[in-house]
Amino acid sequence: MSLDFYYIEDNKRDKLLFSINNNEVDFFVNNLRDKTGIVIDMYGTTRIYNAQIAMVLKSFKENKNIKFVDFLRVIYSEGKSLIIEGD
Repeated sequence: MSLDFYYIEDNKRDKLLFSINNNEVDFFVNNLRDKTGIVIDMYGTTRIYNAQIAMVLKSFKENKNIKFVDFLRVIYSEGKSLIIEGD
């Protein structure tokens, strides 16, 4: 199982920005739901907007996956939103 992250305007999903898998997916999905109320469709498409990314960053201050948090910080600072594709 993995979650792939793309810019929201990348309708063809040409440029993969980031991917998480296995244990990272469970941690991310469960904590996101519990701390922010945002539910990720692990087998479909989910949109996360910039304001929601801010909530995610606040809830993941102690996240072990520093690369992922750094990725989200960059996306947030760019004012971008994301599409998350599950498999």
